[in-house]
Amino acid sequence: RRTPIRELGEQARDQARASALRTTRAGLARMVRGAPDERLDRYFGRQSVQRMVFGAMARQYDPEFGGGFDGRITYQLRGLNGQVYRWTIQIRDGRARAFPGGADAAVTIHGTVPDFVRVLAGTVNQLAYMLDGRMSVEGDLKVASRLGDMFGARTSF
Repeated sequence: RRTPIRELGEQARDQARASALRTTRAGLARMVRGAPDERLDRYFGRQSVQRMVFGAMARQYDPEFGGGFDGRITYQLRGLNGQVYRWTIQIRDGRARAFPGGADAAVTIHGTVPDFVRVLAGTVNQLAYMLDGRMSVEGDLKVASRLGDMFGARTSF
């Protein structure tokens, strides 16, 4: 059986997307591995870098793993200086967009900037951080358990 041209295009796009995500995550992991909290906080505590990170997360959103979810996911991250950063990812009609600020969310993730970056990079076990009280989840735990898959990590939150 031959694969229609259109399907080949979708397959190639999906493969390229997966490859780009693996490359980006591997680069982030190299940057994060062994870095002190202060360095991660200084770099990832900047609005411009956070905009890039959360924008990339929104672009990686895969509605196949969303389970029909429409709503908001808020990340409330605390810098080492006590400053709180809030970012929201709005999912509607199978598309995601990120914007600064908190919102009435189905799920809110709480943690420090360095801990969030390490989880995002895949260099730490996020469940261990949650059990240690370093990170917490508030809201719909069913949605929270799918966040990694929804945003391309293919792991739990």
